Amino acid sequence: MRFAALLLVQLLLPTYYTLADDVSFDYDPTDVTAWEHDYGHYPYRTFESTDLTPPAVAHKIDSPACHDGLFTFLTPRGTAVNESRGMVILDEEGELVWMQKTEGQPYNLDVQTYQGTPHLTYWFGDDTIGGHGEGDYYMLNSSYDLVAKISALGDLHADLHSLSITPDDTAIISIYQPYEKEKGGRLQYIWDCLFQEIDIATNSLVFQWRASDYHDTSESYHDPRYEQEGVTNITHWDWYHLNSVEKDDLGNYLVSARYTHSISYIDGQTGDLIWTLGGKRNMFTSDDNAFNFSSQHFAQFHAVDEFPSLVASLGASQADITTRLISLFDNANDDTWDSGLASRGLLLAISYPTHPRPDSKINKNDYSARIVREYVHPNELIADSQGSLQIVPSTDVNQDPSILIGWGARSVWSSYSSSGKLICEDHFGTEAAILNGSVQSYHVMKYPWIGLPSEPISAVYNSDRDSLFVSWNGATETVSYALQHTDHSGNDYADWVYISITQKDGFETEVVVGKCVTRFVRVVALDMADNVLGVSEAVELPFTSVSVFS
Repeated sequence: MRFAALLLVQLLLPTYYTLADDVSFDYDPTDVTAWEHDYGHYPYRTFESTDLTPPAVAHKIDSPACHDGLFTFLTPRGTAVNESRGMVILDEEGELVWMQKTEGQPYNLDVQTYQGTPHLTYWFGDDTIGGHGEGDYYMLNSSYDLVAKISALGDLHADLHSLSITPDDTAIISIYQPYEKEKGGRLQYIWDCLFQEIDIATNSLVFQWRASDYHDTSESYHDPRYEQEGVTNITHWDWYHLNSVEKDDLGNYLVSARYTHSISYIDGQTGDLIWTLGGKRNMFTSDDNAFNFSSQHFAQFHAVDEFPSLVASLGASQADITTRLISLFDNANDDTWDSGLASRGLLLAISYPTHPRPDSKINKNDYSARIVREYVHPNELIADSQGSLQIVPSTDVNQDPSILIGWGARSVWSSYSSSGKLICEDHFGTEAAILNGSVQSYHVMKYPWIGLPSEPISAVYNSDRDSLFVSWNGATETVSYALQHTDHSGNDYADWVYISITQKDGFETEVVVGKCVTRFVRVVALDMADNVLGVSEAVELPFTSVSVFS
């Protein structure tokens, strides 16, 4: 494989890169030579008006189709990221919109609807526990204020993999628990996987499911890594590794398990398995090995009509047979499993009986799966951990959505047409980082977003340039900054006089002050219709910059 060959070369060659370095304020995101050689493994941005250090982005493949007004959400991590850890929102140009730095490592920044409005959700906790972490989920509103903290119930801990907010305003969270399970007359010490559905408003349990009640540990492809793993209660065996769960309109759950190479459909009333796709308990037939995925992430259902062109020939579900689409990111590799294949995105079509039948009456011919499309990287990337595949709706309901793949342990996200053509590709780490995994993000997602921050505008005066450097962390609607001055620091709006208007330029904008000003200045953020969105604190200018003091 091309990626494997490149990795071998990287390991054999000496490394002269620094881990991370600041790019210049006017860096060119299309300058491949500078990107690969001047900034270390993790090129990042710095500013005059804030201490935020978001990732710089290199547009390796660009297209107008990817400048769609959507925002990109990621949580950079890895050995080269270090003090630049945090949650990041970028605009379509790769410019910072919002960043919240954290002492530890957050995961899975997402946009989900709660009580009818979009909110940010993310996980934060101790990610050093197992391969899953223990922590809590948090929800922020459009002003980036905390709305809810979502924790597992019953002395359990939410792991970092999955949070899904349902239309009923419940939260479905994934959980790992040290657990004892009898097997062959002896105890196995396992990391068991659960999910809980919790009513967010009342913090009450709606539903709970435990993997070991319905799956046997013999289904795992992830053997204990050393002799004593799972034998004593000191080291527990991660045999199942649940990494995504969602609830459908029928009230049932779709669960992806990395180490059993399976996707299971679970009855929302009983917890029983309705069917399993992939792995040792696969129930489906396929002419093109549609179940030949492994170590996968991020399995999701989709209706056939979400792809009006690509899958038009599938038609609607029949009275007794249901036809649906499933998307997933097929890692094809993990820390102990090597399929010999590169990672890829998959869109599958599956058909199964609308009304589940008892095991004794199951006709396997009623369960079929086929590959609708696979989404591969030209360099045959191998993401041995993490990763996401998102179906990004088109603004035209008659057009197919695009496909966004976050390559997990590789610091790349790629956009594809539904037919599989690579349209755009962005890197937030250099080729060296892609090869050695020193820059990562568990997911990369794209959404519309409106941010109206409650925190104030930041304006810092630079005497060498006689300018204010202005930023407003999280603001999406600002298009210009108006400069005002006055001869005293009061907040009476009538005392402030407009001097100039400067168009917003990326995250941080330089607003030239000039000499015809009095003692205090401030900036006013304006939207497209010149409505006032926010006002900075007054900035007192040094005497040499002031024309007249009153």
